Amino acid sequence: SGVKVTEGDMKHDIAVDGVFVFVGLLPNTVFLSETPIELDEVGLIKTNNRLETSMHGVFASGDVRSGATMQIASAVGEGASAALAIREYLDEFDRAA
Repeated sequence: SGVKVTEGDMKHDIAVDGVFVFVGLLPNTVFLSETPIELDEVGLIKTNNRLETSMHGVFASGDVRSGATMQIASAVGEGASAALAIREYLDEFDRAA
């Protein structure tokens, strides 16, 4: 087994034992610079232990979060944790109303 590589009009196979795909290693968080959401020195979003950002009611998870492991399984798990935290937040919000 291997990877099929296309370079221009040329195609060839490379034999490999594994493939690790990285879409990007730098966070795309520039749009947050004008918001109350705190970023770390490399632009990752700071969160508390409930995955809530410094902006009340805004949550972050996965590779864009400061302290993330940059692993797919972790990002998926954090997404589920964030969803539960959001549900708790909304339940608290409803009780306060």
